[in-house]
Amino acid sequence: MASLFQRPSKRQSLSRKQSNSPLVTCEAWSIYDPITKKFLAGKNDDQIREIASISKIMTCVVCLEIADEQNIPLSTIISVPEVASKMKGTSANLEEFDELTIYDLLLGLMLPSGNDSAIALAMFFGKIYMEIDPLYGFLKVMNYMADYIGLVSTTFQNPHGLSIKPNFSTAKDVNRLAAYAMKNRVFKEIVNIQNYVVNVYNPMFGYRKIVWKNTNILLGKGFDGAKTGTTDKAGACLCASINDSITPFLVTVLKSRTSDDRWDDTVKLAEWSKSLVMN
Repeated sequence: MASLFQRPSKRQSLSRKQSNSPLVTCEAWSIYDPITKKFLAGKNDDQIREIASISKIMTCVVCLEIADEQNIPLSTIISVPEVASKMKGTSANLEEFDELTIYDLLLGLMLPSGNDSAIALAMFFGKIYMEIDPLYGFLKVMNYMADYIGLVSTTFQNPHGLSIKPNFSTAKDVNRLAAYAMKNRVFKEIVNIQNYVVNVYNPMFGYRKIVWKNTNILLGKGFDGAKTGTTDKAGACLCASINDSITPFLVTVLKSRTSDDRWDDTVKLAEWSKSLVMN
C-alpha cells in the first residue's frame, strides 16, 4: 500500500471539479492539507454527527497539554478507579487499583481504544480543575480546547466517545483536531505504535502483562496515525494521516458501511488525493 503514495515533484492544488472523487461507502469524508491549512475535498464534511472513539484524540491532547502545563511527568503513576474498570465497550483490560504510568494509560487509550483508560485519565487530570467532579472538570477543558483549536461544530460530553451522552463533530473539525494533535511529538509517537506490552501492577494481585494492539490496521501501510471510532450510531469511522513528508494529508471518513469498508474508503481517498496536486 505504501507504493500508492509516490511524491509529486511540486505542490499545486486543483479544484474539486477537475477530478472526480472515488466511490466510497462513508456518509461523510474530508481531506485536509496541514501544510497549506486548506481542505482539498470533502462530502458532507460540515454535517454534524457522532464521532465515537475519534473523540479520544482530544482526550489524549488534553492530557498531554495539562501534563506539560502543570509539570506532571508522564511517568507519574495513576491508580485505576472502580468507575473506570467498569466501563463498557472497547477496553484496555484494566482492573480496579491497577497502577500504570500516564504514558501507559495514553497508550491504553489510543491503541486498543480503552474506554477504561479514558475515564482513568479524565478522573486524574479533571480533579486539577474540579476536585468535587473531576469528569466534569475534564470535559470543560476538552470543550475549551475545541474552541481554542477552532472546532466550530464540535461538542464533547464524555472522554471516550460512547453514545450514552454522545460527542458531536464534523469531518472537517476532526481533521482540524488531528492536524493540531499531530504537531505534538508524544501524540504522534503514540498513535504510530502498532503493538505494545505493558507490565501492570495491582497491589491485590501483583504483576501481569497486557498486550495492546492498535485498532488502526493501516499503520505501516502508508499511514502513521491517528484514530479509529465505532459505535452503532456513529458507524465505522477513521481519521488517518498519510505518511508522506510532501503530502501528509489527513483523511477522515465517518460512518462507512462496514468496519472493513472504512479501510477501503480511506485508502481510495488517500490515493485519489494525489490527483489533487500536479507534477
